[in-house]
Amino acid sequence: MVYACEQERSGLEEQAPILTVELTVEPAAAVVRLQGALKGSSIAALDAQVDQLGSAPCDEVVLDVVELTEVDELGAGLLGGLQHYVWARGGRVTVFGARPPLAAALVAAGLVFDCEGL
Repeated sequence: MVYACEQERSGLEEQAPILTVELTVEPAAAVVRLQGALKGSSIAALDAQVDQLGSAPCDEVVLDVVELTEVDELGAGLLGGLQHYVWARGGRVTVFGARPPLAAALVAAGLVFDCEGL
């Protein structure tokens, strides 16, 4: 099952979405694909998909951040909340494709995760 959500820019800014979030639920894992900038003005798009994870029948969550261009403190905090939610269910979070600057920002925000695809 695939869910998608976009948070669009407001005002006179470009009309392309700030953040696109795609959640794919497979039997073995849920994959959360992030494209764009994860920051205070765009976290609603991810928050909506995190709610969908509650009904997912899997304990493994893969965060695909290959196309994540930016993350601020609020965005990293939401990812931390996702991690704690998954851990509380006895699951695991794997971050896929975090380039060194992004990985450093996530670690600085207090996230502890398995990394793949670096």
